[in-house]
Amino acid sequence: MLPPEHPKSGQRGRTAKYDNRRISSGILWLTGSGALWRELPERYGK
Repeated sequence: MLPPEHPKSGQRGRTAKYDNRRISSGILWLTGSGALWRELPERYGK
């Protein structure tokens, strides 16, 4: 669902600091579980 890189972006700019896939998975976990942000499992990062 999330492409690794935009085809026209080439090698310009900075590399991503965070993995978008991991962030979206963490947000989906939070909304599905009803937990608080501080209860987010470590596997989803900070």
